[in-house]
Amino acid sequence: KFVRKVLFLLTAAVMLCGGLRDSAWVWDGTMTMRVGLTDAAHTRPDGFQLTTPLVQNEAGQVTGFSYRFTNATQDIGRDAWVWNGTTSTQIGLSGPSYTGTTGRQYGEPYFQNAAGHIAGVSRRYTGESTLNGQTAWYFDPATGISHPLIGSVRSGDNYSVSQPTVLTEDGFLFGNFTCYTCAQGTGQPHAFVFRPDIGFKHLGPLVDGGLTSNGWSRLQSPVFANATNTVVGNGFLSGQTGGQSVFLLTAAAPCTADLDNGSGTGIPDGGVDINDLLYFLGAFEGGTTGADLDDGTLTGTPDGGVDVSDLLFFLARFEGGC
Repeated sequence: KFVRKVLFLLTAAVMLCGGLRDSAWVWDGTMTMRVGLTDAAHTRPDGFQLTTPLVQNEAGQVTGFSYRFTNATQDIGRDAWVWNGTTSTQIGLSGPSYTGTTGRQYGEPYFQNAAGHIAGVSRRYTGESTLNGQTAWYFDPATGISHPLIGSVRSGDNYSVSQPTVLTEDGFLFGNFTCYTCAQGTGQPHAFVFRPDIGFKHLGPLVDGGLTSNGWSRLQSPVFANATNTVVGNGFLSGQTGGQSVFLLTAAAPCTADLDNGSGTGIPDGGVDINDLLYFLGAFEGGTTGADLDDGTLTGTPDGGVDVSDLLFFLARFEGGC
């Protein structure tokens, strides 16, 4: 589930400072507040400004884009922004690869969930305005960071394409990227999943047993998702050369011995190794919840305490690789 409300009614043309401005605003039931970017980079010399709101989440936050200007006759792209209920902040990507030599940038938000996570795209440029692909990004309101999601870059010209397709309410972003180094489907879209705590993951290699043993050659693009419990999208079966097929992924049962990725923060990484052992021993010694794995029934049911039952349960799962 994700929320995308297009706010066609939240724009108003008004005369300010002698220039026609298309301004975005929010009415909270009591007062009307202007939203969007209104600084010099987003104002023409004659005072003209142009802002469009695109998505409002259930918390009342709004995201959209404002046009960039350098002179009175031509815009140089647009920048994405988010209004958090108080201020409007520019989000998306800028700098090398995303900004032309004359300042051209193009960012646009696509999705926003109730927690304020936002997904969108920024165009890639070389020179003044030559398009060189696009990069999906993920804005995390907890850190204020817009994460670039790059799965593959073509050698020689730095060309890259990624596209967000689904943002879930618990913050998982699914999409696709063009892969230039994959053994199968080179130069074709491949599915990905991202969240800041797990990073960018190529979805195909996460399939239990591998794609080939499941009769698939490539997962192309997720279309629907319920967190990571169920993902539906399109792809190609082994040997398929035309059309496309629909895949359905369901989450495997979590591995109780996969406790840490080496960061010491309790983030699983899909494997069982020395990092998980060290994390468990540290949690067990400290009596923290990270070591509360079993209540003595060997069913993986926590009981609110840390004792020898948790130690025996972990060691058995660690030895078995899960």
